[in-house]
Amino acid sequence: MSQIEFLTKDMGMINLSRPEKLEWTQMKDYISADWIIQSKRDGVHVVYDSRIGLTRDGQKIYNDNFVAIYEELSGVIPKDTIIEGEIVVQTPTLSGQMIDNCGEASGMLNGKPKAKPRHAQFIAFDILKHKGKDVRKESYAIRHEMLDTIFKDWNSNTVQVIPNLNPKTIETDPEIVSELGLEGYIARDPVGTYNSTIYKFKAELEKDFKIVGWDSTATKEVGVIKVQTMDGVNAGNVNILPKFLQTFPPTELKKRFDSGKYTAIVRYMKHVGSETLRFPILVDIRYD
Repeated sequence: MSQIEFLTKDMGMINLSRPEKLEWTQMKDYISADWIIQSKRDGVHVVYDSRIGLTRDGQKIYNDNFVAIYEELSGVIPKDTIIEGEIVVQTPTLSGQMIDNCGEASGMLNGKPKAKPRHAQFIAFDILKHKGKDVRKESYAIRHEMLDTIFKDWNSNTVQVIPNLNPKTIETDPEIVSELGLEGYIARDPVGTYNSTIYKFKAELEKDFKIVGWDSTATKEVGVIKVQTMDGVNAGNVNILPKFLQTFPPTELKKRFDSGKYTAIVRYMKHVGSETLRFPILVDIRYD
């Protein structure tokens, strides 16, 4: 994901915050170090600039794409203030649980209407400017308090501030986190400025799956492998990385993947209520 450059009228070009990914096992170090931990939402990164409205780069405006959000923010955000956040849209899983759907949020951002209208939320997680003052050098703890103060009397399901989680009750089992419909967590240094490093931890699992076939893609003769759980339940497709395609020609790969004698080691996140893999990454292939 590329860095988003946000052009402001009087603060120049700002590189919007972008978390650095760390391994899930490292998260406990940040919890014990009293960092601020928040749920990681899966949406579209945007800012609300009170002078122009919803934008990503300070030039293209998305107020018409998210009218309800724009109207609510216009009614609560002070003049000459810039709030950073995420547009989140939730859709139901097969079991009926609502989870964040970044594809739906991106579709709304790009003006692609769906047959069934979706409810979009703006989740505020930082503030860059408050009533004309650049607050990026303030600590994150102070900046989050500013957000809480701005929205303290605002009771809405459309515009919210991301809450800081209680470190004593944070679930650290990635499988349970996935089953709760969460993508993972964000860790922020409470005394860090806007430019301080932010970390993200995704609730990824790594397991073995049977390779039961293959399929072509638009650009590759053998582009994905079809996998099942070790109990024989279909788990979907996994993209094949170039390094695996260089070992054998496509005709040989097809024979091997159809043989049922190969296992894929896959890193992935769970789809709630389904064995289908979410964001699967092929780690390795093993001959059994």
